Amino acid sequence: MKDGGHAYFIRFLDSLDAYPEQRAMAAFVLAVIVDGHRVGQEACANAGLIYVCLRHLQPENPNDAQTEPLLLQWLCLCLGKLWEDFPEAQLLGLQSNAPEIVICLLSEPQPEVWLLSFCVNSSLYLLHNIRVKYLILPGQSFCCFCTWKSCGYWISITEWS
Repeated sequence: MKDGGHAYFIRFLDSLDAYPEQRAMAAFVLAVIVDGHRVGQEACANAGLIYVCLRHLQPENPNDAQTEPLLLQWLCLCLGKLWEDFPEAQLLGLQSNAPEIVICLLSEPQPEVWLLSFCVNSSLYLLHNIRVKYLILPGQSFCCFCTWKSCGYWISITEWS
């Protein structure tokens, strides 16, 4: 990575002085850096990007809802792209309890956030031969498909009565 630009964006993402929208932009840039680029994935994994993303996906107070869905979306995408086709990062994600942290986003009211959390978790599970059979979210009605390269499965989420 030329000039260590990834480290700047990781520090910016981890800064609580920046607005959530600005941190979402940093997560976007980092997602682009790691998207299909092994050198970028390795540099960001070694710089602790997994831990930064996971820390900001957890609310400080478990009773508080996250306020910026755009930041949550880009944090999920950044994580997924970081460990896509990169077994060492996948192992770091599993060891860091990423599935347990990301699964909590399924209670977020924005469909984009909980869909991405499902895709990120599914991709990590499917990469390790753990099958996700179904997902039921009471009171939600949303139908879409996951275009995530790692899972590539249609996901249909509808209200179950």
